Amino acid sequence: MTEQANQPVRVVISGGPRAGKTTIARTISRDYSERIAVLPETATMLFQGGFPRPQEENGQLAVQRAIFSVQRQVEQITHLNAPEKIQLCDRSTLDGGSYWPGGLAAFLNGVGTTLEEEYARYSRVILLKSSAWLPGEYTTSGSLRTESPQRARELDEELERIYEGHPDLIKIPAYADFSVKVQMVVDHLEEVLDRQKFQVET
Repeated sequence: MTEQANQPVRVVISGGPRAGKTTIARTISRDYSERIAVLPETATMLFQGGFPRPQEENGQLAVQRAIFSVQRQVEQITHLNAPEKIQLCDRSTLDGGSYWPGGLAAFLNGVGTTLEEEYARYSRVILLKSSAWLPGEYTTSGSLRTESPQRARELDEELERIYEGHPDLIKIPAYADFSVKVQMVVDHLEEVLDRQKFQVET
């Protein structure tokens, strides 16, 4: 799989369940719509539309292959529709590695890609810690999330392993005051926006 030559600037916000990814993405979509195209989480789009959630292994593999493929296509379509905008992705093509039976290496082989190729798709990764690390803060009420707090922490750790080699990785801890986390993400996005503006002007 190869990316188009004029690859857009993509920033990923990732992290375990209830890390605040989607809430932050909505804030960015509201406040930066002229310069940033926000891509919703692919898994949520599929599951909200009735996509099956099988429990047996072959079914789980099929789900992750579908998510990977749709994620790539959404990124491409967004670039076609808004080539001038930075993309902010609620999760990336690599997040499926944390759910794939057998781990990251098996995932990369199963979807036919490499870690280096997927890293190259994303200019910056902002990794958010799940609220599962904060006593009494984690809940799945009113959410499509089904993971226990322990599972959420395990997914957090797996995502750290997946992204640890990315050349521009930002890690943001869990905060009881969620506004602190939001502002930190905004600050890191502003850096990317400023960098892109400088490159365009020069």
